Amino acid sequence: MILLGAPGSGKSTVASHLSYCLAGAALQLAQHQSAAAWMQLLAGWRYGSLLPIPIILRDLAAMPEVATAKRGSVKLLVDYLSARLAELACPQALEPLLTALGDGKALLIFDGLDEVVGDAVLTHIAEAIIEATKSYAGPILVTCRVLDYQEETLRQLPGFETLTLADLDDEQVNQFIASWYRELANSGRRSPAPVSYTHLPELTPWIWPLPGSR
Repeated sequence: MILLGAPGSGKSTVASHLSYCLAGAALQLAQHQSAAAWMQLLAGWRYGSLLPIPIILRDLAAMPEVATAKRGSVKLLVDYLSARLAELACPQALEPLLTALGDGKALLIFDGLDEVVGDAVLTHIAEAIIEATKSYAGPILVTCRVLDYQEETLRQLPGFETLTLADLDDEQVNQFIASWYRELANSGRRSPAPVSYTHLPELTPWIWPLPGSR
């Protein structure tokens, strides 16, 4: 599946939220506890509890091996995961991740296909993702900006269903703004908002026309 959306529409947020909830569910199951509370946060998710394996594509593309490879392969993905896990001081996690992938019990999340530039690198990244579909039985999610997807055929991965993020409705926009400033205040990154949340319906007509606000 390829998740499309405009810049700032929430593609990476969706990928992060999905990773977070699935990781929480996996931890519960590893402790022989119910994962229902975590899965309830993923309304409409039909693939069950899978181990999330997020890959930031701009980081994968920055690996020298990607540009110099004859073609993209699953080995590039494994090398990236190995290097990333070593950075996180948990290299021992590679084997169980690969086992979960091989058993179809993991979800590969490739975030930011639009951030991969250069024909050679983009070709190899696309080839690696396609090879992953042949090597692993589990689902794969790719995120990409809609215009970059439409204008570059290399990003139009064959066999991938495309979905586009819907715009927020009025109520969701108000809820998002209130939650955003509340979280900033609660985390100490900002003093409590001087404007009451009850005034948000009056403010949103001034916020929405701003570039990138919808």
